[in-house]
Amino acid sequence: MPALCFLVLVGFAFAVYSLRSRPRLESGIALIGTLAVTAFSFAGSESRVSEVLFYAPLLILAAGIGALVYSKKLDGYAWPIAPLTIAAAAAFMETFPRFAREQVIAAMPFAGLLLIYLIYVTWRLWSSHTSARVQTAVALAVLPFALFLLGLRFFHQTYFRGASTFKSDTELSIDRGRGVYFPAETAREIDDVTRYIQQRVPDGGYVFPQSYAGSSFLFLADRKNPSGAQFWGGVGVSAAERAATLEALEQNDVTMIITSAKDQQAEKYPPMRDYITAHFKQTAQFGDVIILERDVDQTNTESASEIRN
Repeated sequence: MPALCFLVLVGFAFAVYSLRSRPRLESGIALIGTLAVTAFSFAGSESRVSEVLFYAPLLILAAGIGALVYSKKLDGYAWPIAPLTIAAAAAFMETFPRFAREQVIAAMPFAGLLLIYLIYVTWRLWSSHTSARVQTAVALAVLPFALFLLGLRFFHQTYFRGASTFKSDTELSIDRGRGVYFPAETAREIDDVTRYIQQRVPDGGYVFPQSYAGSSFLFLADRKNPSGAQFWGGVGVSAAERAATLEALEQNDVTMIITSAKDQQAEKYPPMRDYITAHFKQTAQFGDVIILERDVDQTNTESASEIRN
């Protein structure tokens, strides 16, 4: 699909430029091309659209590198291309290793700057050899127009339900969440998890956030984190810090862990995994959020065993 879209765009630009001496036919092709781009951007399947979006920065970077290779033919317009290409490449590399659509979209502003400048240079060079400046501009504007429409589509489907109704229309009822809105089901889940934590853990108590979202729940519930790592499973948590957190769970009498099935499976520190299995059990689940609490029966059994020994 990305290769097909690229060939269609190139063919469209070539047709518009080649038919500059026949304005009516050229205008008709321009209208058809614009309608086709609009239809694909708004009505195309999301998986196909995402494929195109993933490869768009690569196409722009390839164009930037090509412009650097042939910089001597750009009549003095080449000097900004190198820093723009480096900035766009650096922003795009931030998407790895996850390479999610959100990261690709976040890198688009830098790739967009490079694209706009390359279009400007191409327009200046082409328009200096032809009087069809408007037609040349139309041919060059197709790709940024398509990316703009895709941006509108993703923005709308992320934040709106229907034509103009916000998806996030329900305010959190937790004191620390006032003024923050989520979709109704998500808001209810956040409120339920936060209240459960507040009911089961006393003020000033500790809760261990094994899951990525756990730290947010700690803030909303106004409870403490025994770990020095905001995101336990994140990059940069050393073995010493993991060992210190495990020790802190015992020292601070941590009775609750916020986790999820995904985070439990992804636990890479065997001592922590074994400790949780031995001392905690699941007591509640809200959506994907799993609440583990210290197994009192297991603790009492271990204490009795220590007394007998």
